[in-house]
Amino acid sequence: MAKITILSLDYDGCSDILFDDVVTTQSIKSESTLRHLRSLFEELLNRITADSSIVELYVGSDRQDNQLDNLGNSVNRNGLCFKNFEKLCNEKNWRFKKLLMADIANLLPCGHSMENSGVKITNDFVKINNWSSKSKSVILNHQLQDVIKNHPGDEINFYFMDDHDYNIRSVVEYFGKSRNLIPDNIDFYLVEHNWYHACPVIIEHGNIRDINSSQFLRTNSLFSGNTGNDYHNSVFDEIHDIGFCSIQ
Repeated sequence: MAKITILSLDYDGCSDILFDDVVTTQSIKSESTLRHLRSLFEELLNRITADSSIVELYVGSDRQDNQLDNLGNSVNRNGLCFKNFEKLCNEKNWRFKKLLMADIANLLPCGHSMENSGVKITNDFVKINNWSSKSKSVILNHQLQDVIKNHPGDEINFYFMDDHDYNIRSVVEYFGKSRNLIPDNIDFYLVEHNWYHACPVIIEHGNIRDINSSQFLRTNSLFSGNTGNDYHNSVFDEIHDIGFCSIQ
């Protein structure tokens, strides 16, 4: 049976640190600091994908159509998510899954809206799904459905990474009320990764080499296949070094 790792990565303030658009254009911190933060995140990604025969990457950002992707780049000056994710997958021999909520909202095949800049998320879709507070949960629900369809019965580790704890909490609440959305063959992990808020810690310590990744990476296993519904007891347990804590 194939060992499959699914990554659903937020972009702004989370995985954008992987790309030179952030490292070479941001003036918030020094380039050496940003490159160190990048190396820590790369170490995490390498660790969780090391023994996987297949790695697939989904867009876990609210940039769910081309207009939003362009807007995000214009506001944050950190590059285009879709372009950078595709480049990353080509470099690492991962599969880039181009499913966007613009596809879902317009009843289009997976990837159609990413290749067609005029397709946008509809107002009805935003309103029906209470997008302002539940966007990440809605995105993950549709991504999980796509994974289940594409990999029935396979052993899967699914990682959602985001820079905001309120998004993590929203996902916990959403899937806590609908445990059946995650089948037993999928271990579902939440990772809070916020490189922006790690920077002041580094400056305070004075030497970037003194910073351990546990000071800004917090992880938790949510609804692992063999666990019960007691999902909220250790949601924000801090880790030491790079590792994962499972809910038992």
